[in-house]
Amino acid sequence: MRLATFIALPAAPDIDDKIRTQQQLIEALQQADAIRARPALTSIVISLTNDELEPSLAKSLDGIGTDAEARLVAHLERHHMQEGGEQWVAEGVRYIVDDQCPFCGRSGLDALPLVQAYRALFSDLYRGLQSEIKQARQAVDENLGERAQGGVRTLVATNVATVEFWGRYCQIDQATFPAFDNALADLRRAHALLSALLHRKAQAPLEPITQHLDLQEAKRLLGGVQALVDTYNVCVVAANSLITAREEATAAGNLADAQTELARLRAIKRRYEPAVARACSECQRLDRDKQDIERRKATVRSQLEAHTRQVVRPYENRINHFLDLFNAGLKIARTGHGYPGGIATSSYQLVIDNTHVDG
Repeated sequence: MRLATFIALPAAPDIDDKIRTQQQLIEALQQADAIRARPALTSIVISLTNDELEPSLAKSLDGIGTDAEARLVAHLERHHMQEGGEQWVAEGVRYIVDDQCPFCGRSGLDALPLVQAYRALFSDLYRGLQSEIKQARQAVDENLGERAQGGVRTLVATNVATVEFWGRYCQIDQATFPAFDNALADLRRAHALLSALLHRKAQAPLEPITQHLDLQEAKRLLGGVQALVDTYNVCVVAANSLITAREEATAAGNLADAQTELARLRAIKRRYEPAVARACSECQRLDRDKQDIERRKATVRSQLEAHTRQVVRPYENRINHFLDLFNAGLKIARTGHGYPGGIATSSYQLVIDNTHVDG
């Protein structure tokens, strides 16, 4: 780079950041194949919320007489079958064939009030409620269970490795991503609470579960996890936008041009270091002084040349006139002026017998 070009470099704010970004671009261009093959970050999805579970937990069955339900409750309590008894009886009703008891073979079951209560309770609606509860338990396990927790843990670890890779080419800071250790513990706790509530609901489908303390705690835990997931995914989106920009710049970039630009940025940084800036200022001052001297020289030279045109040429003719009068046999020719060594001088030739001799 020429000195004048170096001195004229404009100051650039945040020059260190610009140099770092340019270095990352150059490294990206050098590793273009690896960049094309490297995926971006993946967002975390927690697709299950309490809003989806609360209706199932709170649901009972409409249109069933309270007397039928009371008979069933009393019967289960009498036989100490509160835990799982309702499901056991519901399953047994399906095996009544030809009005006979599937256990003892006794006939006339249809006339028994208790069996009538069973039939009223354990209808298709009841089986539909059981199916809904089963699906809710599956959804809790799939979205909050060990496999889901392991998936979140794996995804976070994969994203950490991805950020480490892309951090060499983009301004991505791993510290901006929230940690997930506590969130995973909360996820395990919420899964355990909801699983226990749904197990209780499966044992007694007709018993509504609302405003339960465990349900409220699970709701609080899942709300905190979802808030952390939302924050994390905002960081993922921001990082992926940087990654996309770097991929596009890499695809369209030229390594030689990028290296030239890096050299220019480094020169700018060097140009505005205090010692160099002082030297450049002094150089500019001296250059201004030189230019001023050159302008003054040009003015004086112009004046000198004008004077020479007015004096030397007329005197050449005047001298030759007197030489002719004296029959000197010579004359002066080709008078002129010059500046050898920066000194103003005049020059001429003597013409003797038509031979020019430098004077």
